Parts: sequence; structure tokens; C-alpha cells
Amino acid sequence: MRMSCTIGRRRLTLLVCVLASILAFCRPGAAQDPAALIKTGKAALEDGFYELAEKSFRDCRLTATNGAPEADQALILLACAMHGQRRYQDMLSLLSPLSSPAACYWRAVAYFDLQQYEKVTAALADFDTAYSSNQYSTHALRLLADCHLQTGRTNEALKVFSRLENTPGDSPAKESNLLDWARTLVDAGQTARAKEVLERLINRSPQTSEGRQGQLLLGRLLASGGEFKEAEAVLLPLVDRLPPDPASAVDALIVLAGVYEAQKKPEDATNALSTAVALAPDQRLKRRAELAFGRALLRSKNAEEGAAVLKPYIAAIPPDAAAPSLQLEVAAAFMDAGNAVRAEEAYQHYLEAFSDKAGRALAFSGKGWSLVLRQKPAYEEAADAFLQAFLLFSDPADKVRCLTKVADCRFSNKQFSLAAQAYDQLIAEFPAAPLAAQAMFQNAECAARMNKPDDAVRLFRSVIATNPAGVFADQALMRIAEIKEDQGEQAAALGAYDQLMATYTNSTLYANALLAHGLINFRSLLFETALGDFEKLVLLFPQTEAAEHAAYMRGRCLQILGQEDKAIATWREFLHAYPASQKWTPHVLYRLGEYAFNRGEYGEAEKQFDGIAGVYTNDALAPAALLAAGQAAAKLAEYLDAINYFSSLVTKYPTWHGIARARYEQGDATKELGEYAKAILLFEEIINKYSSSDSVDLAWCGKAYCEFALGAGDTNRYEAAIRSYKHVADSPLAPPDLKLHAQFKIGDCLQKLQRHDEAVEQMYSNVMIPYLDDPKGLFREYPACEEWFTRAAYAIVERMEVQKKWREAIRILKRVVDAGVPASDDAQKRIDKIRLQLWILP
Repeated sequence: MRMSCTIGRRRLTLLVCVLASILAFCRPGAAQDPAALIKTGKAALEDGFYELAEKSFRDCRLTATNGAPEADQALILLACAMHGQRRYQDMLSLLSPLSSPAACYWRAVAYFDLQQYEKVTAALADFDTAYSSNQYSTHALRLLADCHLQTGRTNEALKVFSRLENTPGDSPAKESNLLDWARTLVDAGQTARAKEVLERLINRSPQTSEGRQGQLLLGRLLASGGEFKEAEAVLLPLVDRLPPDPASAVDALIVLAGVYEAQKKPEDATNALSTAVALAPDQRLKRRAELAFGRALLRSKNAEEGAAVLKPYIAAIPPDAAAPSLQLEVAAAFMDAGNAVRAEEAYQHYLEAFSDKAGRALAFSGKGWSLVLRQKPAYEEAADAFLQAFLLFSDPADKVRCLTKVADCRFSNKQFSLAAQAYDQLIAEFPAAPLAAQAMFQNAECAARMNKPDDAVRLFRSVIATNPAGVFADQALMRIAEIKEDQGEQAAALGAYDQLMATYTNSTLYANALLAHGLINFRSLLFETALGDFEKLVLLFPQTEAAEHAAYMRGRCLQILGQEDKAIATWREFLHAYPASQKWTPHVLYRLGEYAFNRGEYGEAEKQFDGIAGVYTNDALAPAALLAAGQAAAKLAEYLDAINYFSSLVTKYPTWHGIARARYEQGDATKELGEYAKAILLFEEIINKYSSSDSVDLAWCGKAYCEFALGAGDTNRYEAAIRSYKHVADSPLAPPDLKLHAQFKIGDCLQKLQRHDEAVEQMYSNVMIPYLDDPKGLFREYPACEEWFTRAAYAIVERMEVQKKWREAIRILKRVVDAGVPASDDAQKRIDKIRLQLWILP
């Protein structure tokens, strides 16, 4: 039994009694006082000096007269001293002849500590009859309850707790009984009844240690049940009661922090724990509060602050028992906060500081994830980390996950051969694992990425054959179709897509397969068949991304089939059906802009193109839309607006493949404004910077035009224009109409230089004759060639008329008539007029 005196008082009493005993022994012949021996023994018993207590009690028995109260008391106390020394059999031997309540009780205690629980109940049986009102009755019932709990007879223990509560009178044991009763009810899952018992305890003894423990337990129960306001009401008095019990306040604050966290009040939680740290009266509680505080900071996404609070415990020497788990928690918190770099550092610290196998497995796994999730993933290092985790983990599920990540990292690092080896290992060692099917699929994908299409198709078919109804079977068939399509085996691809749609009717890939089916038909020029695929897709899966693509392609099919009005209506319908589409709306708007441009509705076209460029700035069509908007503005003679579009294009998209064309259009608009010198600089930029562009010949023409225009003030400009036009005339890549245009303009320059004979020869030899002598009919394919041929002929005729060479003029005009160009009728009328006026016979 533990007495209620303080430690200081116990030690003082022990010292006085020991001294008294020594003095008694030192006086020859002096008789020892049994009461003094009892007093000394009790003090020694309370302070754990069990051997000294035993000696005092034995001496007391020797000196006390038979039947004296001190003798009986010493016997029971001697049993207590033996109990302190764990001499349970000696206790039984000592107490066996006795039948007093105390002897029965302490025999039961000895049996309990010897784990002879059936003998405990037998020893305590007399208390129900002979000793029911004895001072040991309460203790006997508590011991009986403990015995039932040890043997798993919870219901019996609960009955005893209830009996003890209903016994008459008050005693401190009843408070402990209520607390243990409530704890047992909690362990038995009888939470509601436990709350009732705890409320009784709190109402009866709020200021006692048991009462405060009851408040803490009730607060935890309420919090775990989501009764947060009720939990606060129970726990806050423990905090407000300070002083005198800071320990209870610290415990209450820790529980309250959990309540606040559950209510999504992380700041209140950390404030409560910060207060707990400040109030902790001893190092044990301070450690508990600081660990809770640091962990709460980690959970509240304050990973750096939490790590700082926990660092002393992680780095403690000698090592703190919680240090390994704390380091892993810090690393995980950095990971949850998205700070992969700090997470990797924390996991690496664990690997350098701690040797626990299970912890190292977790650290290697966490390090692998942190390396993968970095802004620039380090796949090779991650694969090595996951491999180490795979080797350390013992649980098959953990090993499978890590080996999968080894393979995935190597796949992401484009180490497809190494990835395939890892996937093969997973399949061989863990064939029944859920991730084995994924490994088979990824293994086939490795073969595809290594440009081994036949192996890939074989492996994908193996995925299907292994589990035709599995989650990867439809994906495997989809990949087979895509591989066949990439190989140009369109019929085989169509067959695979057909098989997928027929076999996996509920597959999420059905819409994508139908889209691919339609696109193959479109590329195969089977526009009506493709249109049917696209319309079916929009009808069956209207909300999918594939349907957006199909809705756009419907318009393309109708446009190619010559049903342009239906195509336009379809695209306008698209804008209503998919207003949020980021991928295909720019394409639809571009087509509508093209339609307006081709119909001469340049204002509407400019609006459409400008809208694309302004809203979809990151779309691949944005620079093309700026170019088209500028061209539409130029058609409206809004040259300044056009120039702004072209300049914006060059500034925003300097690497776009059409920059040379944009510069040409900018130069052409500048030319139209009469700013020829500026235009020449733009054309020269194209010539010098984009020499391989198909806009170079146009740039030479544009430059020549500007030089020709400047020739009115400086005849040397005509010579420069001739040189520029010759670049076009001699270009192997220039189209026939541009070549004929350049040849005509050379003749025009010669006329401006008053070199009329050379001009006539140029017009005749390099414009008229090539057009008339064109066995392949190349010039006839370009309508503009008719214009340059006709203008060259009339320029020669005008020169012949000036020279009064009427017959030569008639012959040139006859060439025009024979050529069958639009000006043929006019040429014939002119011939007739010359002959009539000059009496020239045919």
C-alpha cells in the first residue's frame, strides 16, 4: 500500500526512526519499543527500503507480546515488505495460517502478481460474506476487477466496478474506481456509458487528480466523436485552473490542439501547443508538448517552422527515441508542401543519420519521390533510390510499388531498355500483383519507343490475351491500332479500331478510337465516311475532348465536299456547343475568318483573326491569325493597322516559321504608303536573313518595285530595279507568273531609261515568246501570265506605232489574237482600225 505523506516527510520520519532504532540497540539491556519499530518499518516501506522494513517488522514481532496489536500489525506489514521485494511465495507461506481480512487480501495480491488469477478470486471470496464491511473490502473489489480484466472477463470487471461505486460511504478508492471503470468502458467500446461515468467523477471530485484525468479522458472522447464544442467546454477549465496543476493544463492543451486541427483551425492549434510548451512543468511534459507543437506545425504546412522545433530532438545526443520517426515526418511535410528539394535533403539526412532498415526503406522511397517531383526531375537518381527501397522493403506490396517506380523513372528518362528489364523483373517476381498488368503494358510501350513495332504489337497482344477484360486490354488494342497507323498500314489500323469499338463498348477509349477511325478515313480522302464517324462521335460522346475535335472535323469534311454553307453553320454551332474549348475554337474561328476573307468581307475577317490573336496567344494559330488580320487590313487599305499586326507578330513570335512572309507583307504595306526607302529595308532583311524562304523572290520583286518608284527622282534607281528583277527572273524557285512579271518590269525599266530598242527586245524575247512557246503549258496555269503577255505586246505595239511601223504592230497584235487571251477581241479591233485608217491590206 502507498501512504499519502509527501516524499520529504517520509524521509524525515524514516531518518528519525532509524536513529531511534540505532540508539536502542546501542544501550545494553534496553528493550526495543514495538511501536517505534512499526513506525520505522512503515517509513522504510514507503521509501522503498524493503529489507530495512522487513527487519523492523521481524524485530517488532520478536519484542511484542503475544496477542499484542503490534504483533498482528507487524505480520501484515512484513507481508507488504516481502511484496516490495517480489517474494510472493514467502508472502503466501507467511500468511497461510491466517484468516483475517488483511491476510486474505494480501494472499490475493500475491496470487495476482504470480498470475494465478483463479486463486485470486478464491482468496477474495470471503469478502462477499465475512468481510463485506471491512476496510479492505474496497481494495479487494478493485483487485477482483483487475483480475477479471487480466483474464479477459471485461463484463465481469464492469460489474465489479459498478458494485464498488454502489458500496456505502466515501473513500479515495472510489474516485480511482470511477476512472478505471470509465477507461474499461472505453476499451470495451461503450463510449456513451463511459461519458456518464466520467461526468459523475468530474462532478464529484473536480479538484482531485482522478477528476482532472477524467476531464482529459472525457475531452478526448468528445473530440474523437466530433463533439468539438463540448470537448472545449470540458478541457478549457483545466487550462483556466492554473495554477495549481500545470501538468493537467499541458495535457488539456495538447488535446485541445487536436480539436482545433479537426475544426480546420491550424493557427489555434499551434497557439495552444505553444502555450503548452511554455507551461510544461518538467522535461517530460515539455518534450511531449514540443513534439506535438512541431508535428502540428508540419501538418499546418509550416514545414520549416516545424522542422526547427523538432530539430533538437532529431539531433539530440544521446539520440532521442523519436528522432528517426520525426525526421521522416519532417521530410514528408516538405513533400506535402510541394518543396521537393527540402524533402530530398531531409530524406538524405535520415539515410546518413539512422540505420533502421524499415526507416531507411521509407527514406529511400521518399527520396525517390522527391527527386521525381522536383521542377526538373532527376529520374536516374530517383530510379536508384527506388531500387534501394525495393531491396530494403519486406512487404511485397511495397516492393512492387518501388520496382514499378524504378521502371517508370527509367521510362521517363528514355532508358527504355533498362525500363523493360525492370518491368520484366516485376512480372516475373510478382505475377499476381495488381501492378503486374500495368508492367506488361509499359513493357510493350518500351518496345514501341525503341522503334520495335512488331515486338510492341506482340507484347500488347499478350496484355490482351492475359486478361481480355482487364483495365489495360482496351489501351493495348488502342496502341496496336496507333502503331499500325504509324506504319502506314491504314487497313490494319481501321480493323484494330473497329475491334476495340466492338469489344470494349464501355471503354473510355471508345470515343478516341472513333475519332482516330474518322481521321484515317479523312486522310484516305473518304470524306463522306469520315463525316459519318465524326457525326456519330458528336452524337454519342458530346462532352468529350474527342467530340470537340470531331465537331471541328465535321466542318472540314463538309467544306471539302463542297457544302461550304453547311460547313460554316457547323462551325458556328461548334462555338455554341463548346464555348470553353481552348484547343479547337481557334481553328474554328480561323476557318470562319478565311470564309469571310474569301468572300471579300475583309472587316469581318480581320475581326475573327484579331480575336484569335488576342485571346489564344499561346495557340499555334496565333501568329498565323496576326498575319491574316494584317492581310485583311491591307485589303481594306488600312495599311497602318496592317503594319501594326505584322510588327506585333514579329515581336511576339520571333521564331515562327512564317516570319519572312510577315516581313514581306509589312514591306508591301509600307510600300503602299509610299515609304519606299523603309520598304526596301524590310525587303532586304528578308533577302539577307531568310535567304531560304519562299518569300525571297517576292522580296526581290518588292524591292525592285520600290526602286522603280524612286527612279523618277534618280534614274540610277531603274538600273538597281533591273538588277533586282533579274534575281527573280533567274530564280529556279520563282513561280512562272512572278518570272514573267519580272521580265516585263525589266523592259519597263529600259523604257524609262529611254533604251527603247532594248525594251522592245526584252518584251518580245523574254515575255511574249516564252508565253507563246510553252509546250508544257506552265504559263497557261497562272492567270497573271496572260496579263504580262498582253501588256508586253501592247507596249511593243505602242513603240511600233510611234515609229509608224504599222505592219510590225499588226503582227504583234495578231499574236495576241492567236493566243486567245481575254484581250484578243480588243487586239483584233485594233488591227481592223489600223488597216482601215492606213489602207493596209491583210
